[in-house]
Amino acid sequence: MGMRPGVRGRQKPSSEAEQSYAADAALAGRRAELLDTASEAESQFRQAQARRAPDAELRRLALDLDSALTLRETHRLNDIPAVTYEPSPPTAPIAKA
Repeated sequence: MGMRPGVRGRQKPSSEAEQSYAADAALAGRRAELLDTASEAESQFRQAQARRAPDAELRRLALDLDSALTLRETHRLNDIPAVTYEPSPPTAPIAKA
């Protein structure tokens, strides 16, 4: 049996490609668990948004959701709120000149 035209011996994938594939395959095996975790994290985040939770809580929940996601570009672009800067009160009285 001869080789088909245009088909040559394939190059062996790099070690890095094999490791990446193995990691992806392991994640695929946990798909249902990962989706449940992401769904719960999103639910908590959306509930906090609806009740107008403080920025610090929203940020924590948004970061929790971010770590639970495998496709997170949209979330990062739209849903992680910045924490409002609030200066701390002075610790010593200001001397008047």
